[in-house]
This record gives sequence, C-alpha cells and structure tokens, in this order.
Amino acid sequence: VTLPYRVAEKPAEEEMEVLSGGSLAGKSVLVVDDEEFNRLLLASIFRKWGVKMEEAADGEEALRKVNERLFDAILMDIHLPGMDGKEITRKIREGKNEKSGVPVIALTASAPSIDTTNYSEAGFDDMLSKPFNEDDLYRKLLECMKVQIEKTEKPNMKKEKKNAGPDRDGTGRRYDLDSLLRLSNGDTRFFKEMIRTFISSTGEGVDFIEKYAGEKNWEKVAHYTHKISAPCKHLSTQALLEYIQEIEKLAKQNRDDSSMPGLVQKMVEEKNILVTQLENELLRLP
Repeated sequence: VTLPYRVAEKPAEEEMEVLSGGSLAGKSVLVVDDEEFNRLLLASIFRKWGVKMEEAADGEEALRKVNERLFDAILMDIHLPGMDGKEITRKIREGKNEKSGVPVIALTASAPSIDTTNYSEAGFDDMLSKPFNEDDLYRKLLECMKVQIEKTEKPNMKKEKKNAGPDRDGTGRRYDLDSLLRLSNGDTRFFKEMIRTFISSTGEGVDFIEKYAGEKNWEKVAHYTHKISAPCKHLSTQALLEYIQEIEKLAKQNRDDSSMPGLVQKMVEEKNILVTQLENELLRLP
C-alpha cells in the first residue's frame, strides 16, 4: 500500500525567533517613549545587539536630539505628553537636511489591525505594535535601515513562552516573568530593576487613572490607561490589563458610564494584589 504524504509546513509557534543581532551592531537608535519601563526594556535588547541607544521622554527632547546628531533609526511612541509621535515625526520630515530622512518606526499599544494609512501620511516608515517580540523589532529595523543579515549570523532557537495570566476572578499568580527573565540574560540586577520600575510606573499610572476618573477628566484617563497597558502586556498581567482596557474604552468615548467607579475600584484592588506578589518575588531573588 502506498500512502501519499506531503511535507508539512513548520507551525508558526516553532519558527526561529530572534537573530543574534550582529547585523545591527554599531548602529544608533533614538527611542522616544515616556514610559520608563519600555525604555529599559529596549535598552536591554539593544545592549545584547551592540546597538547604541539614546532616549527621549517627550517631543521637545526628541527634536533636540535629532538636531544634534544623525541616527540610523528612531523608534517613536505615538502617545506622548505634549506633542504626539505623529507631530514629532512631521517636524522631523520638514527639516532641510539629511536628518529629515531618518527611518522612523511608530510604536503603538493599539491593536495591530489599525489602519496604517495615517501613519504613512505622518511620515513613518513602518509601525510596530506593543508588546513586540525581539524578532519583529529586529527585522523591522533591518528593513528600514536597508541592512542585509550577515551570512555568519545564526538564529537564536529559544522560543518566547506566551503564557496568559489568570482570569481576573481567579486566584494564583497575577503575572508571568518568563519573557522578562529571558531578556535579562542572567543579569539579576537588571531583572530586579525592571520589576521595581514596573511596580513604580504602573502603580503611579493606576493612581492617576483613579484620580482623573474621579474628576471625569476622560482625556487624562485615556492617556494613562494607554501608557501603562504595554508594560502590563509584557508581564502578562491579564487580570489588571482587562480592567485597564475597559476603562480606556469608556474614557475614549467620553462616557460618564455608571460602571466606571466599579471598574476603577476593581483595577485598584487588582493592582494592589499584583504589587504585593511582585514585591514578594523581589524578596525571593538573590
């Protein structure tokens, strides 16, 4: 009996993910993001790849640094205090020198299915949704810089574990540190610094959301919910993230919804549980 078989395609989750980074070694990248956790995360990745990184927390600082030197690429967060990422990028493109042509990649915590037309019209070369994996970041930088992968460069066979957090009404651990642990590359000091930064920035963000929701300042509520959503995704804090996303959705609709106070209260309670668990995690680390 002859049974015909065809060679199966490799499942997406088994694809080789992260290249060693050698092709980007020595390149310079400006990261524009007002969230410290995101900047620290990118600094760790770029350090492994030998990429020189500078950072800016707002539009004014970003434009000043762009005027001071020529970067090989810019990673631009969209939602920033004052000037947003689109406005900053338009101002860069209005320049009359070689710096105006620097590749700019938009970073957004919005859904990956959003319309990319507006980003192209604003002058972005590409966009990347947060949270991103190293493979996506690496390949987009290569494409924008028009850099060829070195023939001697070997893929990293490690796969990023994608564990979802618990249901928000469930019990147990409220986070997943596997991705962060992998990025730390054995550096316990960095690993602990990232956890502390998350506790600080997310705790502050939740406090601001509670404050501005009480004042019915929906623009501010939407800003802070959006700001802390990416770090929550990086640590798979699913329970907290669900409350944040529901609050952001209502805030963007400028709705004084009757469910808002309850959502805010549950968000605060979930944040307190999460922070306690992460602080206990820090105590267990050497």
